[in-house]
Amino acid sequence: MGAYGTDFRLMLAWVILAKELVSVQENFLIVCDDPWLYREIADLDGVFVGRYPKFWKRRFQLKLRGFFSRCKNSFKLAVFSFKLKYQRNKTFKGKPTLIVYGHPTSKNDGTDAYFGDLMKHISSLQRVLHTDCDLQLSRDLEDDRTTSLHAWGNPLFALSLIIGSKWHIPSTKHLNYHRLVNRAIEIENSGSGILMTRWQAHCQTRWMKETKPTKVIWPWENFSWERLLCRQAAKTNIKTLGYQHTVIGEHQINFASRLNPSKVKTLPDKIICNGPAFFQELIDWGHRPETLVIGGAFRISPPYKKVFNKGAPIFVALSGLLPIANEQLILAKQISEKGKKVLFRPHPMYPVNIRETDTLIKAEKEMLDHSKLSLVVFSTGTLGLEAVLAGLPTIRFLPDDRVAVQVLPKNVKVPTATGNTLPVVLTRLQPPMHITWESIFSRVDYSVWQRIILNYN
Repeated sequence: MGAYGTDFRLMLAWVILAKELVSVQENFLIVCDDPWLYREIADLDGVFVGRYPKFWKRRFQLKLRGFFSRCKNSFKLAVFSFKLKYQRNKTFKGKPTLIVYGHPTSKNDGTDAYFGDLMKHISSLQRVLHTDCDLQLSRDLEDDRTTSLHAWGNPLFALSLIIGSKWHIPSTKHLNYHRLVNRAIEIENSGSGILMTRWQAHCQTRWMKETKPTKVIWPWENFSWERLLCRQAAKTNIKTLGYQHTVIGEHQINFASRLNPSKVKTLPDKIICNGPAFFQELIDWGHRPETLVIGGAFRISPPYKKVFNKGAPIFVALSGLLPIANEQLILAKQISEKGKKVLFRPHPMYPVNIRETDTLIKAEKEMLDHSKLSLVVFSTGTLGLEAVLAGLPTIRFLPDDRVAVQVLPKNVKVPTATGNTLPVVLTRLQPPMHITWESIFSRVDYSVWQRIILNYN
């Protein structure tokens, strides 16, 4: 699970904060309605407790949600695999292949949101769509070299996922913070994350066995399905190439090599980095330099014009995490109601609905496609770094109820603000620090990609 997928560390922080408060002379009232967190804090020396929140109601809600979520998704996956099965006949065997997420900006001519025009430079390269890609987008992106992994799934296996797609741990009482571990398990079991991972593993296993690709290349983030992919590929002498396609910040622990108990066996044979800054970040996270190579950034281009203008609109880049995005929208609305024009841009994978006004407008263009902007407010995602590189004043928004994952490189600093502190931060706002694009990213070097994909053994 990545840094975005759990609030376990946030719960730990509350316990540690409570422990520190107990050690001082003053009395503090801690209001907590989470039954697991409440009991973890209640066990601290010096804490006097009141009425315990009941477990049964919250557990029942989570279990019921989990059951219906698994039913819905297993039937959906069975339908997808049945309707896309014909694509198996279109696949070439023994070819290097991209595995990519279903992204709305990808196209059916091979242009890809993660790998740009790489397929146009390597004619033997195939593309298969990850199982997060739904039926309609799988059909929209289909061409002679693009198919969906759903096509290799067994509909009966999809239906069987209703049962057993949950974490089962006999006992956690021997663990530190065992109640919080139980909480994380209950929440994880209330959705279909495990089901979707098992389905991805099922489809990619059958796909590799049938098509025998020479190499597999994907947007690498070190998630569980990727680690399984590396193990499967190693058994059949298939080379694995992970592309570090996005930003890596100090909170993004999923990129750390030490999260892989078997080290190299669950990591790609090569990790292709998008620039020098993140090449070094991965070394700092414990990766061996000889497994890394810089191939360049497909997704983030150098700023091509100056767009700063003090009187121009504010641009709010919404997080891909909807609770944070909703807080950003509340803030954007408050600013717009004071007469300042605000443009908001949803994450392309996670659209939002909000009533627009004359001063609160959904941006239809990319951030740097606008002629003038005065400020960029972001929370998570790459647009904050892009704004700094473009010379735009940039603020990192901190939500009230969770940690906004830090995605900026170590050497890039921007002011932070909450909904309450933003007015003060705006009065002290300075031009951003000067960071050159070339110190973070590199231009795509197709010769590197061709050498690794076609000649690396």
